Amino acid sequence: MLIHDEIIQLAQKNGFDACGLAKAKVDANTQLVYKKWLSAGFHASMDWMETNVHLRFTPQLLVENASTVVVVLYSYHTKLDVFEKSPVRIAQYAWRRDYHKTLKKKLKFFYNALQQKYPELQGRYFVDSAPVAERYFAEQAGLGWIGKSGMLINPVLGTNCFIGTIIINEQADKYDNPVENRCGTCQRCIEACPTNAIIGNSLIDSNKCISYQTIEMKINSEKPIHNSFSGFIYGCDLCQQVCPWNSKAVAFDERVAESAKKWGDLTAEQWQSLTEPEYAKMFEGTPVKRASFEKLKSNIDKVLAQR
Repeated sequence: MLIHDEIIQLAQKNGFDACGLAKAKVDANTQLVYKKWLSAGFHASMDWMETNVHLRFTPQLLVENASTVVVVLYSYHTKLDVFEKSPVRIAQYAWRRDYHKTLKKKLKFFYNALQQKYPELQGRYFVDSAPVAERYFAEQAGLGWIGKSGMLINPVLGTNCFIGTIIINEQADKYDNPVENRCGTCQRCIEACPTNAIIGNSLIDSNKCISYQTIEMKINSEKPIHNSFSGFIYGCDLCQQVCPWNSKAVAFDERVAESAKKWGDLTAEQWQSLTEPEYAKMFEGTPVKRASFEKLKSNIDKVLAQR
């Protein structure tokens, strides 16, 4: 049996900012809401979100006899504004090495440490790499609540956190409990969204979301483009910038990549004339490479055209 407090301590030793344990099951209402969201087409062209839905809600299909989900948070919150004087913006989560790689490496060490302490333990670890209901499990593990923006809000770390999960075949001596939703009557995230992508009940219409449009949406898509993307050439975090919980969140300025600190120094002319070799060098190892050179250039042209 897993000892809850030992797991939390191990997570801290492995560099995570928060950790909690949840039972490996998803309630029926959460499944229904997600399926209705898909049926409404709010996932836009992201077809993988409707692929293997049964895996998302049945952890036992990912790990045999799954009993526990260990959830960790790793903050990317910073008080720095790399793009304060820049003609363009890039979402804050991309100002560092690709979290898929860095967080998965940290999870690997954490998982190995768990196996050393519990030799019979079997499981798998995930960072956005499989159909796992990670925000749901984070909420069930007491790591925060799902805000109106659809983001997990941790009362200490705010919304700017990467989520990692480890699904394990062992039960724990105790599990964490969900915390109270403390958004109250605040509507700042909803009011800040320039495209009205936040449709209520913590649901997002991805078709309208600037983050979706600047990353996932194909260049020649017939879906609507919203003017200048509010200055964003990759991603969007306007809803997070205005969240009061981020104004009081612990900052980790040292986690911003040195290379990213130089992005905001580029002039409009330099962004306009960006070449593919420059793109490859500038964004090497960062999430920005998820958008192709052609896609990023298209975004840059749209943003600068509206200045």
